[in-house]
Amino acid sequence: MRRTLLVVHPGALGDVLLARQALRALRDLYPNHALGLIVRRDVGALLEVCREADRCFPLEGRALSGLLGGVESTPSDLSQWLRVCDLALCWMDDPGGLHATLAAFGVAHRVIQSVSGEMAEIHQADHLLRTLEGIVQLRPAGSRLDLPDTIKEAGRTLLRSHGLAENRFVMVHPGSGSPHKCVAPSTLATVMDELRFREIPVALAVGPADEAIALDVVDRCSSDPVWIRGQDLDRMAGLLAHAALFIGHDSGLTHLAAALAVPTIALFGPTDAGRWAPRGANVEVLSGSPCRCDGWEAVRACTDKSCLKISVDRILSACDERLFATDTKG
Repeated sequence: MRRTLLVVHPGALGDVLLARQALRALRDLYPNHALGLIVRRDVGALLEVCREADRCFPLEGRALSGLLGGVESTPSDLSQWLRVCDLALCWMDDPGGLHATLAAFGVAHRVIQSVSGEMAEIHQADHLLRTLEGIVQLRPAGSRLDLPDTIKEAGRTLLRSHGLAENRFVMVHPGSGSPHKCVAPSTLATVMDELRFREIPVALAVGPADEAIALDVVDRCSSDPVWIRGQDLDRMAGLLAHAALFIGHDSGLTHLAAALAVPTIALFGPTDAGRWAPRGANVEVLSGSPCRCDGWEAVRACTDKSCLKISVDRILSACDERLFATDTKG
């Protein structure tokens, strides 16, 4: 069996995608090792099929809870992985007995670091990479997330089933996991109406947590957009890869679009874009006035949301710039 590495990241899709720079640095340092991840099942499956990792141990199973419980509680497949593991990197705020368990398995290098840390002045991707300082060579962010042809073709099939043409539509994600991170539904509706007035097809990406806000947006549109709902992460990635432009908030899908090098407009408000925005040459971050709320309790209580008051004209101008740049590339 090959020697192995293990990375633990209990965060959501966007948080894990921000760790890709660190993951690639590890793979560069250990080119002959197999990289295993303890992450959410859907995120791990996507990274595995894109060859960003070799094995996923789902958070939804007993991988992490067993590891925290000690050697005897660790599932057998993870135990086998750890017995030939040379380095374990765990981004966790509460590691429990993780050090002792990893040491008992004989893991020589153990890095356990808070996923949030106290370095709010730097980008999260840089914070995660710096947890490896002294172990790997710190270098600029890597290339796009490469989808296999099977996922791309599934995306094309999904497009055709909704009457959309490849690289000729804009995908809009109205949600973010919290309504306090989203622009007013009327703003998105007006942007979508204007795009369709210019004969640019618009598709609305709707996850299980987005139904209410999506309905609010659509109720304000002059006509219904194409709805894309009920798709797993792989199929959504395949569809996203063929979009001419993506518009979203501080969400996992926005980070995914950016990782796929899709021209992306990220609408940020109370979240610190300097720390949490997706990165990439094709990403433009738009915000309103600087957020003055002190913490998320204040954000939830805020009724003004001036930080999310981004004008329709600003968003459309960014759309024109990105769509024109895409068209000129052929």
